[in-house]
Amino acid sequence: AATDGAAGPAPPSDAAAPLPMLPADELWTRFGLAPPDSPMPDEFAQYPFSVAVAPGAAPAATVRRMLRDHYEGTAYDMTQGPASGPYGDPSRFDPGDTLDIYPGDGVSQYDATSAGAFERATSIFRCSYSFVAQPRADPAADPAMAWVAQYAPHAASYTPVFPAAPDVPNALSTGSLHEVDTTSQYWAHAVVGNWAARFYLVAHPIVAAERDAVEAAAVADVARSSTLRGLNASALGAVAERAAQRDVDRWWALFWRLAAQVKDGQRLDDLHAEKLAPTHLFYRKSWLERAGFFFSDNSGLWWMTRYMRLDSSSNRGFSWRIFRADALRADWHAFRDAWRDDVSPPLQLALAFVAGILCSACFSSCCCGGSARRRGHH
Repeated sequence: AATDGAAGPAPPSDAAAPLPMLPADELWTRFGLAPPDSPMPDEFAQYPFSVAVAPGAAPAATVRRMLRDHYEGTAYDMTQGPASGPYGDPSRFDPGDTLDIYPGDGVSQYDATSAGAFERATSIFRCSYSFVAQPRADPAADPAMAWVAQYAPHAASYTPVFPAAPDVPNALSTGSLHEVDTTSQYWAHAVVGNWAARFYLVAHPIVAAERDAVEAAAVADVARSSTLRGLNASALGAVAERAAQRDVDRWWALFWRLAAQVKDGQRLDDLHAEKLAPTHLFYRKSWLERAGFFFSDNSGLWWMTRYMRLDSSSNRGFSWRIFRADALRADWHAFRDAWRDDVSPPLQLALAFVAGILCSACFSSCCCGGSARRRGHH
C-alpha cells in the first residue's frame, strides 16, 4: 500500500504494530534526571508513579534541564554511535520516502517508518516551543509566570512570561517558519542550533555556556521578587520584554561569533590572535574506524600500505615518500620460499630454461632490430 503517495510494499496483515518506546524513554530520562533516590534500570521496567527531586534543587531549573535531554551519559546517549555522525549530532530526522531524493539508495515510506527506528530525544530539532509553568499560591504576592523558549530546548534560552501582563514579548509573537526574521526568538535560536549541529560535540559547549548565561540573567530578573511583587501588569510585561529582547540580541551575537569560531573542520581558540592558529577537529577515532579510514590488509591503497610509509620530515606535512624495502624484501622471501617448497626441481629447471630463451629473444630483437633500422636509415 502507498502512504502519502509514496510507493512501498504493503505491510503483512499479521504484522504487529511496533512498540511505542517514546513514553518509556521519556519517563526513564525524566526519572533519571530528577534525580531519584536510586538509579533507574537501563532496561524497560515498571517505573514508580513518581520520584523525589533532590533536596535544594530548583524545580523550574530541573524541568528545563529535563527538556534539553538527549540521554547524555547513558547507554542511549544520542551524541554517540554511528547515527550521530562524525561530530555527535543528536538529531534524528523524521522518516520519509527518499526513493527520489537518493536514487538507488533511498527507502520507501513503509521501510522508513516500519523497518527500523531511532531513539527519540526529549529535545528534538522540530520543536517549535517549550515552556515550564510556575503557578503561585498567592499570585498577588508572587506573580504567576511561565518560562518559554522557542526552538529545540538544548539550543534555546528560556524567557519569563507573565500571564498578568497585557502583551506577550514581541520576540515571542513575531516571525514565520517560511522566512528568517531577525526579531524572532525562534530564528535566533534556530540558526545557532543548526550551525552548531554540524560540529555538535565541539560547538555545543560554546552554545550551552552562552545559553545558560542568558538564562541566568533572566532568572536574576525574576529573583528580584521584592520588585516584582510591587509591579502592575504593564510593568511585568516590560520585565518580560527586556528579557526576551536581550535573549534575541545575545543569540544573534553568538551566531556570528560561532560562525567564525567553528567552521570548516576547525576551531579558533583565540579570535583575537594576530596569526591564525586553528585547532583541527578532524574526526573521532570511533567514526574513522567505522568509515574504513585506517589502512588494513583489506582496505586502502594496498600498494601504498604495503611498500610505502609516511614521512613527516617534510615541512608540508605527511607525505608518501619512503620506499618500503622491508615489505618488498619480505614479499621476495615469501615468493622464494614458495618457489622452493612448491615447485619441483625438474619444473624449476624447465621454467628457468624457458625464461632464459625468452629473455635472449627479447634482447636480440631489441639490439638487432635497432641495428637494422639504423642501417636502413643510412
